[in-house]
Amino acid sequence: MKNIKIAVACHKPSVLPDNPLLMPVQVGSALAANRMTGMMHDDDGENISVKNPYYCELTAQYWAWKNVEADYIGLCHYRRFLCFRDVDTPRNLRGQMEASAITPGNLARFGLEDDAEMRAVIEANDIVCGPLQDVRKLYTPRGNQPTALRHWTAHDRALIMTEDLEKMLTILSEVSPEVGAATREYLNGKYFLGFNCFVMRKELFQQMCAIEFSVLERLESQVDLTHYNQQLRRIYGFMGEIICSSYIYWIEKKKQHRVCHLPLVYFNDTDPIPTYHPVNQENAIAAFFDFSKEPPFLFAATLQSFLEHIDQEHYYDIVVALDQADTFVQSELKKMCAGLDNISLRFLNAKLWKSILSEQNHAVCGLLPYLPWILPEYQHILVFGPKILFAGSIALLWDEKRCSDAFVCAPCDILMQARINDIYRETEENYIIKQLQNPYEYFSTDSMLWNLQKMRESYQISQINEFCFNTLNQLRSDKEIVNILCQGHSEKIGQEYNVWYATDDYLKYQLPYAPCDDYFALLKAQKEPIVLVYQFDSPWFDFSNPVSNLFWRSVRKTVFYEQSLAFMMIRMMDVRNDDMDVLNRLFPRGKAMRSILSYLFPKGSRRHAFIKKALHFFHMR
Repeated sequence: MKNIKIAVACHKPSVLPDNPLLMPVQVGSALAANRMTGMMHDDDGENISVKNPYYCELTAQYWAWKNVEADYIGLCHYRRFLCFRDVDTPRNLRGQMEASAITPGNLARFGLEDDAEMRAVIEANDIVCGPLQDVRKLYTPRGNQPTALRHWTAHDRALIMTEDLEKMLTILSEVSPEVGAATREYLNGKYFLGFNCFVMRKELFQQMCAIEFSVLERLESQVDLTHYNQQLRRIYGFMGEIICSSYIYWIEKKKQHRVCHLPLVYFNDTDPIPTYHPVNQENAIAAFFDFSKEPPFLFAATLQSFLEHIDQEHYYDIVVALDQADTFVQSELKKMCAGLDNISLRFLNAKLWKSILSEQNHAVCGLLPYLPWILPEYQHILVFGPKILFAGSIALLWDEKRCSDAFVCAPCDILMQARINDIYRETEENYIIKQLQNPYEYFSTDSMLWNLQKMRESYQISQINEFCFNTLNQLRSDKEIVNILCQGHSEKIGQEYNVWYATDDYLKYQLPYAPCDDYFALLKAQKEPIVLVYQFDSPWFDFSNPVSNLFWRSVRKTVFYEQSLAFMMIRMMDVRNDDMDVLNRLFPRGKAMRSILSYLFPKGSRRHAFIKKALHFFHMR
């Protein structure tokens, strides 16, 4: 059995396959603020770790060349791997198989933890590398190109400088005339081989490294990086990629060694999946906020109103699901809790979890039905939807209902019940009626106390997928799935935890259709609400209702006030007419409001940038 070592270049904590053939290496260790545990480091032994900003993953290759003893030595990246299994999946613009995240399902699908399967292919060959791709089908900033050389020069000033490539080719011909000639031939062909992913017999690996690093060392003395941007400074990583590709081309051309080309798989998300443990605090209240389908900065208003109604007798353990990993937003949200010693605020990567869940069910509406298994160590948790605000404390609900035997304690979904009673009932309500024994027990998932432990005892996560589609094969909403799962096991709580206001014509028309007792309970709750629920447009278009007043009063106390104003403007323009001329119609030039807007959002300011960012986000949705 041959000794095989494949260095996996890592520059940040990532999920990696559990495979004895793979050897994770932290690149740039000499410059890193923290040394990652459970892996090798490229600054041990003879190394060029300090050159990582310029050499990229090649610092791991150099380290392996100088410090690793094995029969086969290879290189791949923390998000890009050779795939030893034939998988039918679409290719991205770079011709690589693309997967959303490194998850257990994807690891199994691409065989990245099957060391026996990998070993059989490696030991049967002298070189295993990425695929030969028709360069004419590959993207460049200047369109498709006919040759590999034109492909690279089409990236002039984007990835490399063409004059640097010419310098490298000249040096390569001096260091190794044979490889230099093969390189010219390879570059003038129509096939492209790249990305520095390979496994080679030791003697071939050593020969390639001797040539490659000799060329790059000499190239360093001829290139001035003073005015290069961050991308162009990665010059030696890209030049090394060309040398590696050319070397493999040369070896293959001689027909003295066995070379196997395999596809590459690229993972968009490699972040570790964190485990959430309940905080170990007396009188702790666990709360989950689902903002996985909304702009993350809009959580600021919800959080601010929540913080204004916490008490000192409880500790608040908050987990927020966000779809976008916006570090600035997360940092600012955490600052809002600074100075409060009875609150913990953590964020859950909704995008990553959707990827994990979609492996079992190719269409996942949202996270909520899977929450008992996403937070497996929690027994009870308060769940809140994205479009809510707080006008009172939720501590009483937690204290009174946490010991309930019900799967869920929640107020009735009065809007849904009104729609069920509507004479113009839509198809959606008809299907809900058919699925529930008593549709008038349909509860709101915008504010509820959920017994996660009872759900885990009653269902398996695989069973949840069976409820994702209705009889017409239409994807159900989160709230519908949870209602189906918990029917007959829910306990009704006061309507003050789910207060709607007639903020638009639709609600004015719809709400009175609700059953009388519930409608009158709503009118009473409107006078002393605890949890307010709103339609998406409510804060933006109607400023004369309690929801809008509370929203803007709350968000004004945060750093996201300007961003919310910008989002409002874009929302108003998009809803009324997706055309920039609407700005002139809503706020005519020369009028007072236009002057105020120009004052609030001057060009070049942070506020003006917020408008542009909000516009970009909204149109991406």
